[in-house]
Amino acid sequence: MRDNIPCIFDINARCSGTTASRALAGFNEPKMICDYIFKGIGNPHFKIKEIAILRYWKELVVSYNKIEEMKANSFVYNKGVKL
Repeated sequence: MRDNIPCIFDINARCSGTTASRALAGFNEPKMICDYIFKGIGNPHFKIKEIAILRYWKELVVSYNKIEEMKANSFVYNKGVKL
């Protein structure tokens, strides 16, 4: 507070750990921000893809159709129970 007026003292403008994953799913926030700042695009257009993202050393994108196909062929297990 300065003279009873709140003031900004820190802006932590960094991407979260899931920003890249959201971009893989079609929601690219850094691009939307750059488009807004540098191109004046105020209403971003995006199409969210329904996917599963499995994280280990890097992201692995798997479509829901492929997961359903694996379930149908008994390749997906949940805690040892075949789905």
